[in-house]
Amino acid sequence: MKSVFSILLVGVALFGGAFAASVPPAKIGKKCSPADGRAITECKAHIQEYMKGVEDLTEEDIKQRINIHGFKEKCAPVNQCLTSLSHCDIYGNGQMTLLTNVVRTFCNLVTYLAESPCSQKMHAHDSKCFKEWNPYLEKDDVKDENRRKEACKNYFGQNGCMRKKLIQMCGKEEWTKFRDHLINLNNLVFKQCDLRVIVWK
Repeated sequence: MKSVFSILLVGVALFGGAFAASVPPAKIGKKCSPADGRAITECKAHIQEYMKGVEDLTEEDIKQRINIHGFKEKCAPVNQCLTSLSHCDIYGNGQMTLLTNVVRTFCNLVTYLAESPCSQKMHAHDSKCFKEWNPYLEKDDVKDENRRKEACKNYFGQNGCMRKKLIQMCGKEEWTKFRDHLINLNNLVFKQCDLRVIVWK
């Protein structure tokens, strides 16, 4: 049975990997200027290092906080360079905003899972809610409007059980932090659910 950690890591890592695989060979977009050339080259190198860090990161790293410092060190330069080059489509595929959102969301999520005092409690807690929770919609659910709406109702677990469990274990403040990471995951990366219709406070 997959844990909360592995579900989150696998989902975002696969999305990031799929994005990286879809990026065409290096091509400077029309909005880039010759003056951006060196910064673009350096940023692409940072992105490659970051993606390697994503591939190497494991659930055990999160649980034991192993290699997290090294991964976080990869996050800082790639976030910085993507921000500084936000005016410039460095791959020429119109995906700079998405790439920036994926990197920032995953870095923030990994940092939270590694450093939150609630993380170990979530991992150790043996509940039906956690075991059955999966925020990612299947392809058929995304295509079918009724099935998508039904699946999105349970974005925070069956009948919102994640909220109840986390508040019981860690308090409302930790639930709010975890909730916000999940909202960003949906709104900035997967964009599958309209979470405004869900009561999640």
